[in-house]
Amino acid sequence: MDKHASTPTSTPLTALVASAVQLHELYSAYVHAGFTPAQAMDLIKCLISTHRK
Repeated sequence: MDKHASTPTSTPLTALVASAVQLHELYSAYVHAGFTPAQAMDLIKCLISTHRK
């Protein structure tokens, strides 16, 4: 077995890290669906600003 292989960590995800992972997945899905990276980021920014109000 490779001693440099990734091993699971026992540190739980914080709410902030979980949110960041979800936003990254959403961004990637938008780009994969055909939006440009800038458009995908604009959509994410819109979602964040709408959610905060």
